[in-house]
Amino acid sequence: MRLNPSKITLLIPLFLVINSLRACTFSSHTASPAGDGQTPAGTSLETPACIESLVPPSISAVQPSPALPGSEITVTGRGGYIQDSCGGVNESARAFPLYLDNELAGELLCYVDHCETRIMLAASISLQEHCLSTQVDKCEFRFRVGAAGTRFLPGNGFLLL
Repeated sequence: MRLNPSKITLLIPLFLVINSLRACTFSSHTASPAGDGQTPAGTSLETPACIESLVPPSISAVQPSPALPGSEITVTGRGGYIQDSCGGVNESARAFPLYLDNELAGELLCYVDHCETRIMLAASISLQEHCLSTQVDKCEFRFRVGAAGTRFLPGNGFLLL
C-alpha cells in the first residue's frame, strides 16, 4: 500500500502538535542514569505547583480632602493583583466591592497595582469621620466630611470660615 504524499504532509505536523501537547502535560520525568548533572537514576523531578494568593487592595487616598456632602470623591489605592509562589504576578483588571461605613458604595477598580474609583457622597452624609474599606466590618481608610468653608484643625477639631 502506497501513502499519498499529501497525506504524509498532513500527518507530520499533526504528529508534532500531538507530541508537543503530550510533553506539556507531564508533570515529572525520570532522569538519565548517565550522571550528566541531572537527577539520579530512578528518581523523578516533580514540577512544583505554583500557589496563587491575592494581594488585596489597600486604599491610600481620598480627594478632595475634606470631602463635602453631595460631592464626588476619588478613592485611590494599590494592590488588587494575584501573586504566585513561583514569582509570577497577574495584574489583570479586577473589581472589589467598596464599602462606606459598612454600606456598599461602589467598586474599587484595580489594574497593574493601581486602584481607583469615584463615588458620590449623599447630601445627607454626616459631618464627621467616615470609613472606607473593601471588606465589611473593617475600616481600611478614614476620611473626613466637612461643610463648605470648613477646615480641619490638628486633632479632631473643625474651624468654620
